[in-house]
Amino acid sequence: MTSSNFLRCCLFSLLLIGFQSKAQRIEIDKEKLQFLQTEDTINVVFTYQDLHVQLPEFTEADFLADKQQRMSTVHNSEEIEDWMTQYQDAKQQLWPNELLAILNERVKDYKNGPVFMRNAPKAAYTLTINTYWLYFGYNVVIKKEPAQASMTLNFHPTNYPLSTKYKTTLRRAMGLNDDAYNFEGWEEMRRMGEAYERAGYKLAKALKRVVD
Repeated sequence: MTSSNFLRCCLFSLLLIGFQSKAQRIEIDKEKLQFLQTEDTINVVFTYQDLHVQLPEFTEADFLADKQQRMSTVHNSEEIEDWMTQYQDAKQQLWPNELLAILNERVKDYKNGPVFMRNAPKAAYTLTINTYWLYFGYNVVIKKEPAQASMTLNFHPTNYPLSTKYKTTLRRAMGLNDDAYNFEGWEEMRRMGEAYERAGYKLAKALKRVVD
């Protein structure tokens, strides 16, 4: 490789890293979120409205139909049904729980950090986390690609879910995917869990400016 080509590669890598870092950044308005400093608990709701998967034009229904068709060439109906069940369970339990675990683990050390909890209807405020895009990545022998998730974060009074105190976006939260190759423990649901953990970490980092 010539020195000029080497410099081009280095520049491209730096630009890519910068883009990924910016994409995962969460814009926070400290003044609008000041109410968090006086709250012990924030209710959290996870939704998947207008969800697209893998490609911008792939609705969730499109993705699941395509997944089922491709799996049918190598898997039986019971295995396909098991994957579909795992997917729904991951959406409702695994991924939300992993996001909240890392979020609360970090926020608890902040001076005025509240607890973020699902099914807390008595909390004055709710954070609705709506995932609108998922990319599962891949894990093959020669290469692996981390999963990514994009979501909106809407803080609003619990009793007025259609109102908004502050709304922001987290684009392309990317799992670290730094584990060794493990086809049993590093499958799609686990890879996506890493993206949700990263989202929790990014949110906690952003809230530090508000509650610490």
